Amino acid sequence: MRPVRCADKRAGFTLFELAIALMLITVTSVIAIPAYYSRPAITLDSASRLLARDLRYCQNEAVMRGTSTRAIFEEFGDGYKLETARSMPLPNPVGGGNLVRVYSRNATFEGVRITTIAGISVPVVRFDRDGFCLDEARIELHYKDEVRTVHIDQGSGLLTIHGLDSPWADNGL
Repeated sequence: MRPVRCADKRAGFTLFELAIALMLITVTSVIAIPAYYSRPAITLDSASRLLARDLRYCQNEAVMRGTSTRAIFEEFGDGYKLETARSMPLPNPVGGGNLVRVYSRNATFEGVRITTIAGISVPVVRFDRDGFCLDEARIELHYKDEVRTVHIDQGSGLLTIHGLDSPWADNGL
């Protein structure tokens, strides 16, 4: 028969030790997350890719609905909205509501501005009911001292993004 031993040492953590660990994780997160998102490679590249995906969505909705659609850019470069030619907002496919992007209301994109929309007389990119892009446009997005350019071809609507830190390919979907 083995002798019974009493455990002198505690097993696990005390509530105080757990609170200290959570506090250290919180402080690290408060410092690291803003530093991560303040990098142009993250913020500006993400905004450019999102704009390209939204333009592709606008084009696809034109075909699916059998009606013209358009992307309307805000006057001061703070974002854009997608709608039909009859001013009916397109639904946001993720999260519901209407698809309206306002950079100043999104912590991820705060500081991003659309500064140039070249190739069109009014800040609107239009798609006909067959999905053909009626306007060739070059849309410049700025964040800090960096620029990314989203180019959309007239007709096909092929999208290219210039200036990304990692490659992006338009798959047409």
